[in-house]
Amino acid sequence: MGLFDRKPKRTAFETLLGRALAIRKELDQFDRPEANKLSREAFLNDALAVARTSLDRLAELDDILAEDGGRTLPNASAFVRRLERFIREGTATRTPREVSRLRFAMSEGLAGELSTLKSSPHELFALAVKRTADKSPASFGQVGNWDEHQAHLAALREELTNVYQRLGEVATTDDLTIATGPPCSMCGRNLRATYKISGGTISPGPDGPQQLVTWLLAQGVDLS
Repeated sequence: MGLFDRKPKRTAFETLLGRALAIRKELDQFDRPEANKLSREAFLNDALAVARTSLDRLAELDDILAEDGGRTLPNASAFVRRLERFIREGTATRTPREVSRLRFAMSEGLAGELSTLKSSPHELFALAVKRTADKSPASFGQVGNWDEHQAHLAALREELTNVYQRLGEVATTDDLTIATGPPCSMCGRNLRATYKISGGTISPGPDGPQQLVTWLLAQGVDLS
C-alpha cells in the first residue's frame, strides 16, 4: 500500500458508529420468529422437559392415537395435528410454558380424552414436536440453547444502548456540519448541526444516534 493509498484515520465517533451498525445488523437478523427458533434437538428436549415425559411415552401415545384412528379420541388427535401445523408454520420458537397459550388448538371434548390418555396438553405438544421433528426437520431453527440465546440478545441490546450514549458524547466538529442560516430574534443567527456522514439529513439530539444508524442501514452503508 502506497502513501497515498492509506485510508484516513477514523474519528472516535466513526469507530463507534461502525460498531453500532454491526450490532443493529445482528439484532435485525433476529426480528424473524424463525431466527429465534430452537433447533430440532433442542426443541424436542425442551418439550420433553416441560411435559416431564420421555420419548418412550410419546411413542406409546402415538401408537394409541394411531390405533384409535379418531374414533374415540378425535379431539386429542385434532389437537396434536393443530399443534404440528403451529410448530411447522406458526410462530412457535420453543415450548409454551403456560397451558393457556395452547388453548387456540383445543376443542371442547379434549379434557375428557386427556383423562382417558392420562396425559396433558404439554405432553401432546411434545408429541407434536416429535412428529414434526421426524417429518419436517427443516421446520426448526438454529438456536441450540434458549437461555444462552436470550442472554446474547440482551447483551447486544445493552451494548447498543451504551454505544448510542457514547455517540452522543464523542461527536466533534470533525463529524458535524455546521450550517448558518438567516438571523433569528433570539440568537442573532440560525445554526444547524448535522452529521457529516448523513449529508445534512440527520441532526444530533437525544435520538440522533439511533436515527443516524437507522438511516445509514437504509442507505446500505457499511463501516466495517
